Amino acid sequence: MSWIATTFLLISSVAQQGDSLALSSSDLLESAEVAFQEEEYQLAYDQWEEYANTQTLPSADLYYNMGNAAWRMEEWGEAIWRWNQALKLNPDMEDAQHNLELAESKKVDRIKEEEVSPLTYVLELIYLSLSPNSWAVIAVLFALCIALMMALRRYGNGKLRSTAPVLAIISLVLCLLSVTLAFAHQYHLDNNLYAVVLNANVHVKSAPMPGAADAFIIHEGSEMKVMQTVGEWYEIRLNDGKVGWVKSEQVGVY
Repeated sequence: MSWIATTFLLISSVAQQGDSLALSSSDLLESAEVAFQEEEYQLAYDQWEEYANTQTLPSADLYYNMGNAAWRMEEWGEAIWRWNQALKLNPDMEDAQHNLELAESKKVDRIKEEEVSPLTYVLELIYLSLSPNSWAVIAVLFALCIALMMALRRYGNGKLRSTAPVLAIISLVLCLLSVTLAFAHQYHLDNNLYAVVLNANVHVKSAPMPGAADAFIIHEGSEMKVMQTVGEWYEIRLNDGKVGWVKSEQVGVY
């Protein structure tokens, strides 16, 4: 019987420790919110970050709050990074989108977009205009239209019955198109890695080594695409086509 008692005590101890950890996490969030309200932004940011490090997948709201705290501390790069992290988890978060638009005024670099083909530009403009979830909702609505047209075809009469098959085909095409756009946007989110400059200025290197020649300089808040990783270095590409290498500690990746 002694081993049963020992096992029971061990399970009880683990359960109590779990409750304690859950309570401390809850207290951490509450403390961060209080600190933010009392304008102790660094403390709020640190506590939100500590909580985020304990989560397998932090929430979009958590990253959004961290961005707000960074913004109040005038850490523009940090704020832009965190809001982008929030948007990657929740592309429909309008507050984060609005804040990023405001943050454009804080960027030093004015990077011109590299010219792309008109077809590529239009396609990206279309599928990036709505989140994957929004495209999925539209697809469901068109699927319901198909069901409605089939019902009208069977039970309707007159002109409405004769036009129902045509409308059903149109709805089917639009439904499939919406599904395709949803997958295209989700693929874009899952397979593209971006970075934001966190330092006041960064000397971008021509190769992944400290002694390499400087390729160009970028400033806090500038955003770029991550092409590949070599050790502690990221190969980055700006929207204007410039390519170089930065150390991972100089940027925030999302």
